[in-house]
Amino acid sequence: MVGGALLRRLRGEECEILTAERRDLDLTRQAETEAGYRNLAAIAQAVAARCGDAVISHLVLPGGRDAERTGFGGHIIADVEGRIHDRYGARAESLYLIRPDGHIAYRSQPADGKKLLEYLDTQFVQG
Repeated sequence: MVGGALLRRLRGEECEILTAERRDLDLTRQAETEAGYRNLAAIAQAVAARCGDAVISHLVLPGGRDAERTGFGGHIIADVEGRIHDRYGARAESLYLIRPDGHIAYRSQPADGKKLLEYLDTQFVQG
């Protein structure tokens, strides 16, 4: 599911955040992966608290990893063949804010939740 197929799956009235974990990890980096998943889950929760349903978070999970072990409470997209990671150049924990028209409005690699929230504050009216 790359390009048009991914956009058809995501397309809606809201913005989408893709969070991606590095796909080239081996078991020696397991602790780093678990910390990364906790970071991505915390970012998704902060975005939901700030933006509600206007922004939907997805975790793009590489290589058939066990979704339950991530602790991610949002939508999970399995990227078994790594095509989404390759398409977006995700080589580390990453954030992509994708507008409803498919434009990538924000990208962060490594995933920086504070900077994403600062960016979202410039795009959404608080009130």
